[in-house]
Amino acid sequence: MNNYGEPPLQLISGRGARVRDSQGKEYVDFLAGIAVNSLGYGNEKIAKAVATQASSLTHTSNLFSNKPSLLLAEKLKERLWEGRRDEKDHDADSDRTM
Repeated sequence: MNNYGEPPLQLISGRGARVRDSQGKEYVDFLAGIAVNSLGYGNEKIAKAVATQASSLTHTSNLFSNKPSLLLAEKLKERLWEGRRDEKDHDADSDRTM
């Protein structure tokens, strides 16, 4: 499928937020986050974590659960609610605490 036509650049490498094309020209990559979370390029800690995870599961549909996503959800919940333990958000249509 060629939805977007012939790509004008062939990217060959990246480090941090910068990428390099096949002609050696360097760019700041402002588009890497299309439909994904952009974490930059060449981060060894992220590469190691991805390699470890890829040895067992790389992707699952949201129709299924997996332990890494549950652990991430718990960490996000803790960070988002950090310092807000006593606050309550209420649904506009009911008295349910969110």
